Amino acid sequence: MLILTAQRLKKKIGTHALPTAELELNGAQAYLMAESGVKAISSVLNITRMYSCVGAVAALGRARDIAHEYAKVRVVGGRTLAKNPLHMHTLSRVDTLHLVLLHFVINVALLLGISENTPNARDGDLLRLLTPVAKAFCAARVPGKIEECSASTLRG
Repeated sequence: MLILTAQRLKKKIGTHALPTAELELNGAQAYLMAESGVKAISSVLNITRMYSCVGAVAALGRARDIAHEYAKVRVVGGRTLAKNPLHMHTLSRVDTLHLVLLHFVINVALLLGISENTPNARDGDLLRLLTPVAKAFCAARVPGKIEECSASTLRG
């Protein structure tokens, strides 16, 4: 008889509407798929993390582009938002984060490609460190900056 027990809900950054839990399966039949365990699926984990990062950076870039275009046409107080230093300072902070994340994600993707084609221990260790960091950083920073872009088009 199979007994499924939820041990805890994980605290996570990201989509809270889709909770992640640690489950305990008692009475389940298991089969050994590979000798190396988590190492056998780490490449899939890296790819899903990179997919998340690329999607977040792309969404931020799109929100940033929309906010910049809107600033060129929205007139407040007799001038466009693009001529408002405070407004443009806010958008420049979004631009900076987007550029940093874009370079970070592209370089981690490059490292992922290198490690898949010519694996070595140094690249593998670096990849194991950087992919979760990239995902965590994107998940923590991007939603707030997209919100700033949206608010800048609503406020103006």
